Amino acid sequence: MSLSAQRPTVLAGVVLNDIGPNIDGAGLDNVRHYLAADLRPRTWDEAATMIKGLSLAAAPDFSEAQWMALARRSFREGPNGDIRVDFDPAVAAEFLKAESVPDLWPLYGGLRHVPTLAIRGALSDVLSSAIFDRMAEIKPALVRVTVPNRGHVPWLDEPECVAALDAFISNL
Repeated sequence: MSLSAQRPTVLAGVVLNDIGPNIDGAGLDNVRHYLAADLRPRTWDEAATMIKGLSLAAAPDFSEAQWMALARRSFREGPNGDIRVDFDPAVAAEFLKAESVPDLWPLYGGLRHVPTLAIRGALSDVLSSAIFDRMAEIKPALVRVTVPNRGHVPWLDEPECVAALDAFISNL
């Protein structure tokens, strides 16, 4: 959204995955909880169990194999064989110390003339249905997809996401 507000002509299109110009407070608290968690699994099975414990509400229909696949995308094995979360701790630290999320509605306005696909997990605690609806009111050409049985974030491999992404990209 920031890039579209600063340089609107450089973007052919934008995909927003379960995020919008306003973040629901409960979802923000859950993201902070995840980033602050001391995740140090000793085995890959333990990593999958940790991810499942943190994310079950976002994917209640996941199989054990899917939890393992998500663990393998969320953690990495270090040079000594230790398993650790795979995100930049500096980004997490900045997010955790922020007291509030800035108002992003003016930046969302920068997408006015940019083709945009917005994907929302039906169970999302980050992007509420009210905000999703408001986004469409402000940008009537917004292409919207709601993924059933997913919270924050849809993994983008769900059939609804694949079809929407294929159609969106082919129309750019």
